[in-house]
Amino acid sequence: MTNEELWQLGFKHAGVESRLIHGAIKRVGREFGIFDHDDLVQEAKIVFATDYVNTRPTTPAEWEQFRPRVFQHIIWALRDLQRREKWRADRWVDEASLVNAPIAVSGIGRALRQEALRLCQTERERLIVLRHWFADESLAVLARRTGYAERTLRLTRQRLQQRIVKSAQDINSITGER
Repeated sequence: MTNEELWQLGFKHAGVESRLIHGAIKRVGREFGIFDHDDLVQEAKIVFATDYVNTRPTTPAEWEQFRPRVFQHIIWALRDLQRREKWRADRWVDEASLVNAPIAVSGIGRALRQEALRLCQTERERLIVLRHWFADESLAVLARRTGYAERTLRLTRQRLQQRIVKSAQDINSITGER
């Protein structure tokens, strides 16, 4: 049996053992903020299939030993997700505090921040301004926290920079400055 066939069989058995999967999710509880129930079921099915591929139970006795073990592995995986989510939430800075935070160059910096926020058209652009430019968070970290692709954030940053430059050129053409 090929590896791909084993995985397919593992996911098929995960579908059959839906009571076990839902029981493990219920045991962990609903203290998940960003994860939907379907996300938890999918994560549990992945754990189930992984354990199935690693142990390959075939006899009824092997299945009787496998079920409690995979149940516990699913609980551990979901609790690990809870811990990681809590860790991220504890370190996530409140956006309102970033908008009003003091900047080293207070007058000019505050004006630049307000102008950049005024030019933002999407929530992604606000994230770039507040977290990347003014909180010095790298795009890679921001991408992991928000779920956006790093390339998407780079393109958003580039469009926002172009809009800011165009706005500055428009202001300079009105005032006659260079």
